[in-house]
Amino acid sequence: MATSKRVGGAASQRYDLTQGDIFRKLLFVSLPVMAGQFMIMAYTLADIFWLGMLSSDAVVASSTAGMFLWMSMGLMLMVRIGTEIGVSQNVGLGNLDAARGYSQAGLWMALALGVAFGSFMIFARVPLVSFFNIPNDQVVLDAQLYLAISGFSIPFMYASGVIAGSFAGYGNTRLPFVVQCTGLVANIVLDPILIFGAGLGVAGAAYATIIARLIEFGLFVLAIKKHKNRPYESFSMLAKPGRKEARDIFRWGFPVAVETMVMSSFGMIIARMVAVWGVAPMAAQRVAFQIEALSWLVGAGFGSAMTAFVGQNFGAGKWSRIHKGFKTALASMSIWGLLVSVFIFIFAEPLIGLFLREPEEIVLGGVLLRILAVSQIPQSIEGAMAACFRGRGVTFKPSIVSIACNSSRVVLAYILSTTPLGLFGIWWAVTIGAAMRGTIMLLWFLWDRRKLPREDLVTSHV
Repeated sequence: MATSKRVGGAASQRYDLTQGDIFRKLLFVSLPVMAGQFMIMAYTLADIFWLGMLSSDAVVASSTAGMFLWMSMGLMLMVRIGTEIGVSQNVGLGNLDAARGYSQAGLWMALALGVAFGSFMIFARVPLVSFFNIPNDQVVLDAQLYLAISGFSIPFMYASGVIAGSFAGYGNTRLPFVVQCTGLVANIVLDPILIFGAGLGVAGAAYATIIARLIEFGLFVLAIKKHKNRPYESFSMLAKPGRKEARDIFRWGFPVAVETMVMSSFGMIIARMVAVWGVAPMAAQRVAFQIEALSWLVGAGFGSAMTAFVGQNFGAGKWSRIHKGFKTALASMSIWGLLVSVFIFIFAEPLIGLFLREPEEIVLGGVLLRILAVSQIPQSIEGAMAACFRGRGVTFKPSIVSIACNSSRVVLAYILSTTPLGLFGIWWAVTIGAAMRGTIMLLWFLWDRRKLPREDLVTSHV
């Protein structure tokens, strides 16, 4: 079998996850990803901060449009995770030519899907926003404008995600972190300039996002073609995608796409339920959910590292190392979830008060944060457990858990909202669903783990 050498000489050993201390390797790969997730959260909170200075209506408008940006992540994750699995397994096998084929096929799929979904957001913005039945005409108009402008950034976001996934599958998460930080810093700097300086309001935040996405995409293209620690000696943006690679990416990534899009759809239904109580609960929910993202964003970041770790060791047939990695991930994410739970419970109102000004909004946001604190440990574990499945190419099991639990929380939200709990019943349903998702994911993996080989294998699985 023809293979190509890794680029970067001795440095490439740092990205080999099939040997060395497991905890240190996972930290090496996961810390940049988690730091990148923090940067994403920091940008979102900065966006809310500046829009909150404009008005609570502006926060609600951007969060309404943000629901569809969240939905768009489903297609991007389908291609990114499929690409990352193909790259990591072939890197573990030592076949970089095959790994490059997955990267090139994933890039083409990302651009095509990005153009399609971006166009959908632009041309269907009116009926999309009308779904929420928001009782404020200005909020509706601002949300439609934000959605239309943001649609142009989707192809670049998708392509950047796939290139980042290629680096992650190779084991190099530091370079994507640097690139993403550059884009996010540009976004944070541009926000007040365009929102207030240029007088563009909500549209200014959307324009800042487009510029940041373009910067990220340009830097990622340079990185995969020129950087000394790139995965491949050569990479063609115009290479014809292989059918096998495209099929594998779709097969691995499709359950993730369905999971994410269903989750975002149910999130929209929850948002519509909350809208009945007015703009204040919607603003409080927007801010509280972003603060609470401390746990699941870090869980997802650690999960990305686990996907690469499990994928490389799966390709190399190192099952004993996979089992040890699982124990490390479980312990690390349990501790993190506990810390977040205590933090957001104790400092609920002060955290909300950093972004919203109205007393009613601060009180409501504080209540929601304390309710969400209940589910932080299982929610932190969820991302790492899902990655233990996905690194082996088993993507449908975690997706089944996610879809089932998210479906149940919509039903539960409707039931509890008709009780004396009212609005708080909806929020309790959200946290109960998250706790169920993480708990069932862990139990299923523990059951599935009993059937996996314990001894290292000589033959390849790819």
